[in-house]
Formats: sequence, structure tokens, C-alpha cells
Amino acid sequence: MTMDTQELLNKDIISAIGFDALLPEEQDEFISQIGTVLLESALTKLMVELNDEQLKALDYYLEDEPSADILLKHLFDQYPQFESIMQEETVAFKQEMLELFEETEK
Repeated sequence: MTMDTQELLNKDIISAIGFDALLPEEQDEFISQIGTVLLESALTKLMVELNDEQLKALDYYLEDEPSADILLKHLFDQYPQFESIMQEETVAFKQEMLELFEETEK
């Protein structure tokens, strides 16, 4: 089963991966870990696309270790391509999770 990008962005995979069976504390931890992985992956892809000056500016910004919310706002505001990178990473993650859980159900 292959879904297009928009379908995957809109798909709620919570019940498909059994997330709703977790305790609230476990759900919070899971969401935090997924968010960290997605952010790190998207940030790495963004950095590959930046020129030296942009990369130095981003490195300087990251030295202050901003919270994830502040960092995301900065990335979306300063780097227009970051939104599409985040979408790509989100789609890839959802696709991998759905494929993984479909295989385990066989």
C-alpha cells in the first residue's frame, strides 16, 4: 500500500501503531523522542543546503541551545525551505512506521 505525500501528512497513525494503548507518560516520551529525531534529521538536511555564511549564522544561533519551540520558529522564519524539509521527514517517518507495523501484523 503506497500513499501519496498529502495522504501521509494527513494520516493519523496513532491507532495504526498502537500509540493510543500507551500510558499518557509513555505517549509524552514517545512524542518527544519522535520530535527530536524529526528535528535533527530535518536540521541535518537543511544544513547540507546552506552556504557557508548561512551555516555559520545557524551554528552561532545553535550555540545558545534554544528550546525546540524557539528553534523551530527560527528555522521556519529564516529558512523558507525548512517547511518542505520537515514535511518530507514527517512523510518518511509515517511511511516507515506504517510499513513496520503492517509487517508485524502479518
